[in-house]
Amino acid sequence: MRESVGHGDGTSITLHLFGRLRDLAGAATVRVPVVRRDGSHLTAARLRSLAADHIPQIAAALDGSTVRIAINREIVADEQGRIIQPTDEVALLPPLSGG
Repeated sequence: MRESVGHGDGTSITLHLFGRLRDLAGAATVRVPVVRRDGSHLTAARLRSLAADHIPQIAAALDGSTVRIAINREIVADEQGRIIQPTDEVALLPPLSGG
């Protein structure tokens, strides 16, 4: 996992990791630096890509749709359209199993 450093406007998002994602990353939370260009918004889809780049240990798990993104405790259905605000609580949720 890369160390968080200041980029662009210095914004970063804290990701809460669960299950095997937490195990792979070696941490329950990770700060991911965010660069916003030309006033663009950070979408859930873009955050998925940034997380894969910043935390290579979980990149393979993030490729595809089995890992879900939750924002403010709600599963995101439209990752392209869901804009993340700096104050949002963001979690990456792997598939659940068990009984």
